Amino acid sequence: MKKDITQHHILFDIDSSSIGVVVFEVSQNEKTKQKKHNIIFSTRNTIEVGTNVDAGFFLEKTLSVFHKTATQAHKESGNIIADIFINVSAPWASSQKRIIHFEKNKEFIFTQKIADTMIRDEIKEVLHRTIDFKNYKNLEMIERKTIDFYQNGYPTKKPFGKKIQDVDIHSLVSVMSTEVKEQFIHVIERVFHVDEVEFISNIFMSYRSLLSLYPHENNLVHFDMSAKITEILVIVNDHLYRIGTIPVGSDYIVGTLAEKLNIPFVKAESLIVMYQQNALDNKYRNTIEHVMEKTFMSWFKHFYNFLDEVSAEEITPSTLSILAPDFMQGWLTEWILKTGDITEHIHAHKKISLLNIKQTLSQDIADDINLSLCLEFLLSDY
Repeated sequence: MKKDITQHHILFDIDSSSIGVVVFEVSQNEKTKQKKHNIIFSTRNTIEVGTNVDAGFFLEKTLSVFHKTATQAHKESGNIIADIFINVSAPWASSQKRIIHFEKNKEFIFTQKIADTMIRDEIKEVLHRTIDFKNYKNLEMIERKTIDFYQNGYPTKKPFGKKIQDVDIHSLVSVMSTEVKEQFIHVIERVFHVDEVEFISNIFMSYRSLLSLYPHENNLVHFDMSAKITEILVIVNDHLYRIGTIPVGSDYIVGTLAEKLNIPFVKAESLIVMYQQNALDNKYRNTIEHVMEKTFMSWFKHFYNFLDEVSAEEITPSTLSILAPDFMQGWLTEWILKTGDITEHIHAHKKISLLNIKQTLSQDIADDINLSLCLEFLLSDY
């Protein structure tokens, strides 16, 4: 009797503070066709570079941690590797929302052929160069996803075969610098001796995962904080309304606190943890409380500016979901719920509600919410 061959799939998650990986296998019941997965191995390694480092050194450290993480995954994979996926966040990838329009003087039937022609024309458009890529010469598209169709000004889930006058196709295009992409692939080649890699943008992954996790939440603001960057997406009526990044993350907060208190970076990070755990002497806690709040407000100012831009065009959702480093998550949650400041910037005057992604996830990879979210997205396509 011929034995089934077990194939492993490998998923990396790369942001500005760490690199995670999960090795998993997917099997299918031949009778019921039901699929199930099994996690073989997972880990996450920190990219330790400190603050105020140049882009070249940052990339070098990231590649070193990537090689270490890939080597760990390779040792544990053991079987034939079917796929290797890399989920990339800012600053390594940038996602751009695009809208391409088509209309005629009289009504026409919208077909797949017309849509394909529109998409081909869109792909030819010049890629937008953000500040993340100022040090690189060339950009390369790694992903293009159609996220919405609007016909005669209204969204539709079934666009083909209808008589219309005009159509808009909304897409999410994600780009990387060619140099960084090639170096990421080179790491995979050195460790796994293959060069076939599928890149996934963190913005698209987050968007699709949130729609799946919260089918009854039509409107929400999601932000994903890493060490150097915070990615934000705004969903309105189940549509991806706005995406953006703010150029500060957890390192900025910790570094500012360290500077204000004249203490080492590592001690400032542990201080944030101890503060949340009420493990500080009351006198010392009272002394630094004002400094802590001012430090966190330095990040919130950037976040509020983004919300103000969105609110100028649309009522911003009052439901939030947060992904942040473990030592930062509790403080952000506490601050948002404790102060009413954020309601002034969403212009909705509603009570703020927070979604707990960790409690909602069906995947639980060693308390790694980011990897769990990535796997949730990936398994939905199997």
